[in-house]
Amino acid sequence: MDLRRLACHLGFMATYAPDSRRISPERFASISSDDRWRLELVDGRLVREPRPAALHGAVVAHVYDLLRAHVDAHGLGRVVLETGFLLPGVRDTVRGPDVGLIGGDRLPTTVPPTGWWELAPTLAVEVISPRDQWHTVQGKVADYLKAGSSAVWVLDPVGLRVLVHEANGTVRSLGGDDHLDGGAVVPGFRVPVAELFRVD
Repeated sequence: MDLRRLACHLGFMATYAPDSRRISPERFASISSDDRWRLELVDGRLVREPRPAALHGAVVAHVYDLLRAHVDAHGLGRVVLETGFLLPGVRDTVRGPDVGLIGGDRLPTTVPPTGWWELAPTLAVEVISPRDQWHTVQGKVADYLKAGSSAVWVLDPVGLRVLVHEANGTVRSLGGDDHLDGGAVVPGFRVPVAELFRVD
């Protein structure tokens, strides 16, 4: 399916509000937010997104559990939830994927006590909501890949679909009857797409 047609099928709508003023990552680190918003820094501009709904949170937690169990069992790195990444090669941008995997080959020996991981996650997972705007989702994917992520998985809990974006530019669309294979990014990981959205 063409990606633009898929975006229309998923029914994306505007969700985020960028601030027109540019700030540095250091200034961003000092900003506090109330529980209504999630914050990211994109090209030096503060981006506010509404807190996700219950289905989004349930899917994120389930995918985290699945990935962490596999990664920990095979010593493949560290899986994190909603953690900031200061992306190298992407000007003044701090992204916070719903789930991130830092592969063992790029995992620092210590966890930063303050600030963010100053690297790209090996794998970034974004769970979308019907309120998300397609170009916003694509912007996140592009930033991760530009910074050096090996893959980005975009999960649609309503349509029960996954878009797999890989560093070589390929994009695969998987439905509920397909299997998501971690390939070289998460060796040995394989799960039915439908299982990713099983939250009951």
